[in-house]
Amino acid sequence: METLKDQMQHIAGYISPYAGLVFTFVIFCAVIIVTRVVVRKKQFSPYSRQVITGLIVLLGMFIGVLTLPVSNEARGQILSLMGILVSAVIALSSTNLMGNAMAGIMLRLSRSFRPGDFIEVEETRGRIFQQGLFTTQVQIISRDVINFPNLYLIQKSFRVINRDGSFISAPVSLGYDCGHQEVEDALKKAAESCGLKDGFVYIEDLLDHAVVYRVYGLLDDYTKNISAVSDLRKAMLDKLHENGIEIVSPSYVNRRELDMEFQVMPSRGTRSPDKSPDLSEKEKEEIEKKAFDKAEKAADLEQMKEDYQALVKEMETCKENKKTAHESEEKKRLTAKIETLAKKQQRLQEMIDAVENQHED
Repeated sequence: METLKDQMQHIAGYISPYAGLVFTFVIFCAVIIVTRVVVRKKQFSPYSRQVITGLIVLLGMFIGVLTLPVSNEARGQILSLMGILVSAVIALSSTNLMGNAMAGIMLRLSRSFRPGDFIEVEETRGRIFQQGLFTTQVQIISRDVINFPNLYLIQKSFRVINRDGSFISAPVSLGYDCGHQEVEDALKKAAESCGLKDGFVYIEDLLDHAVVYRVYGLLDDYTKNISAVSDLRKAMLDKLHENGIEIVSPSYVNRRELDMEFQVMPSRGTRSPDKSPDLSEKEKEEIEKKAFDKAEKAADLEQMKEDYQALVKEMETCKENKKTAHESEEKKRLTAKIETLAKKQQRLQEMIDAVENQHED
């Protein structure tokens, strides 16, 4: 009978040819784990992690084939087959998968937008929630999230609201019996009453039955874009009615017997600004935050990452200045500043990790 030692030798004999494959598998698993940790600390975007991980896995597969206990001819055939499969996958999915991936890289490199930005894509309007390798997620006012393929965004024109301030607008069509000077004055006052700056009126079109006006005003706080448009429309109603200007289609028909002096608008008592049930500024901010909660968190995370990189650069500058400093007092000051920056950096990293873990959950 075979002894335990002989059995172990037989088992080792079967396993030893695959030792290189097992070793390669363990090494590349460790590399993937370490790489993901490093990439996460370096604040790379999610799609960058996916690309790096995919490349490491692909490289590990090819190296694993090289360690297989087979002849060189068989190894070459396996590598050729893998190359054909990879080429076929890339060729078959080039119009969709690879197209979206390349579009995602283009959008990221061009920095067309970032998480937290307001964006308009055709009829969709919302805030960027997440910018991935294949899709871009936009959170709309109903708090729902819409996934746009990156290839679709490249092919379509989209509008990104400027963070430093953007002109918002609202149209209204009025009859030719209304003087355009009076209308423009009322609309400018409406924009001013909403806190908008540099208001002006643009006549968009002269239709058969009406004149189309559009009022513009500069909004400083881009996060209030949605509520500001609603406020502007409310103010347009109030100011036009206060000036006795009807907002009604010339083809308006009503079967009731009406006096010739009758005007189709609320009475002056019901349209008084003092009696308007408008929301307070605090309530509007709460609505904006609830509507775009995910996008707001994404914007905060993006800002924290930028602050983290700024701290890293500042710390490197302080270290370089410390090396070239000659006075002891200057070195002490720089040492104290470096320690303070290190604490800030650690706290900010903890905050970033907490937000990312919450996002993943």
